[in-house]
Amino acid sequence: MTSSTGSPAANWGLGWIVAGFGLYWVSDIVELRGDFAPVVAGGVSEERLFYHLLALGVLIAAGACFLRAGYLINRRVSAGSDAPGEETQVFAEAEEPGFDVDAAFARYIARRPDGANQGDLSEDQEPVRPAAFGRKRT
Repeated sequence: MTSSTGSPAANWGLGWIVAGFGLYWVSDIVELRGDFAPVVAGGVSEERLFYHLLALGVLIAAGACFLRAGYLINRRVSAGSDAPGEETQVFAEAEEPGFDVDAAFARYIARRPDGANQGDLSEDQEPVRPAAFGRKRT
């Protein structure tokens, strides 16, 4: 099942998911680097702020990768085919050559047990319904 790009998973967005997890991991490392930066007594260190903002930017990029993967997966599932213009055929042809529907139904009826038709009702009979909650029938 290869796509038009040659990669089997290109249309499923798996590469974007892997990239998202990779960027998430890089974001954690950059944030940790910011946590180890020296603290200034009078406020926030510029070095800490730089690394935390950089980690936030990488985390936003990771989120964009996950959104892109979700979009590709949704598009692939809703399209249902590998090729962009190709129609999806859910069921095989109903009419197979050499298959007779009437003969198959006749074989089915012939193989049924003898008592299988006892539940058939004619038009005059009303079905017997089990007792239930509500008003009583007379």
